[in-house]
Parts: sequence; C-alpha cells; structure tokens
Amino acid sequence: MTAPKMADEFKELGNKAFAEKNFEAAIGHYSKAIQIDPKNHVFFSNRSASYAGLEKWDKAVEDAKECIKLDPQFMKGYYRLATAQLELEEYDLALATIKQGLALDANNSQLLKVMRTIKQAKRAATTAHTSNEKLIDSATSQELRDLQMQHAETTREFKKVQANLTKLQRETKMKEITLDELEKYPSQGSYFRSIGKVFL
Repeated sequence: MTAPKMADEFKELGNKAFAEKNFEAAIGHYSKAIQIDPKNHVFFSNRSASYAGLEKWDKAVEDAKECIKLDPQFMKGYYRLATAQLELEEYDLALATIKQGLALDANNSQLLKVMRTIKQAKRAATTAHTSNEKLIDSATSQELRDLQMQHAETTREFKKVQANLTKLQRETKMKEITLDELEKYPSQGSYFRSIGKVFL
C-alpha cells in the first residue's frame, strides 16, 4: 500500500471517529495521517476541528495556522482559526483572520457569519468591562467615603485626647507652683492650699 493511500485511510478513520464525536480517537487517526503526509493541509484542518471538539483551543489554533500555511487558499483554514481565536476571546486576532479569508472570498458565508459573532462578542465584552469599571468606581468611592469618615472620627478623638492631655499638664504645673510657694513659708501657721495659689 502506498503512503498516500495509507494516509487517506487514517483520514477516513478520523472522519468516522469525528462523526461519532470521538474526538480523541479522531485526533489519533489524523496524527498518523500527518506523520505519513505532513504536507497535507486537510489533515491539519480536520485535526484542528477535533481539538475544537475537545475545546482545546490553543491546539486548534496551531493546526489551523499550519493548515493556512500549507494552503493559503483553503477557506476552512481561516474558519477554523477564527473560531478558535473567538473562543480564546482573541477578538482582534479573529477579525484579522476573517479579513484575510474574505480577501480571498468576499462572499464566504461561513466567514461572514463568524465575523458577526465575533463583533457581537467583542461588543458584549467591552460593555461588561465598562460595567465592571463602573462597579469598581462605585465601590472605590464608597470606600473613600468610609475612610474619610474614619479619618474625621479619628481626628476628633485625637483632638479630645490632646485637650485632656493639655488640661492635665496645666493642672500638674499649677500644682507644682503651689508646692513651690508653700515651701517658701515657715511650717508654723495654717494655710489653705488651692491649685496655683496659697492662702495664708
């Protein structure tokens, strides 16, 4: 059996497994076909679709790119690549891929459909991002208001403590003055002592 025929047989086995949604088996068959004929773009396209079936989008992208590299005229390659990029939320790259494909076939229905989906997803993502920013701004504003209230309360407490400390220092000083004044007079006699004053 010739190599091309063997590769085609593996491809047919892969197609059958793919139709049964047995994507792992399909990947195995397509990989064997690729080993025999690594220049066949269809094998890479089909394996890319199988990776997509398993939602292994990075792998799907790699095979789709190789497919396009081997045959830039093969429209399914652009479809596979754009679809995988869409799932990876690489919207700008996906749109660029679509534009490349449409440059070859401006009326390709698959690419036009995917392009509409990409644009809708991009708008939705932008709207969601804007909404999240607004929520963050609102939360930040509330947090700032709370911090300002806490700061004001702390400032009031600090001023109150400072006032009490000043009063205590003043009373202590006045008491020291009173004691100094008492020491200047003889021990005989009666005295009335008040804060900061001496009464004979």
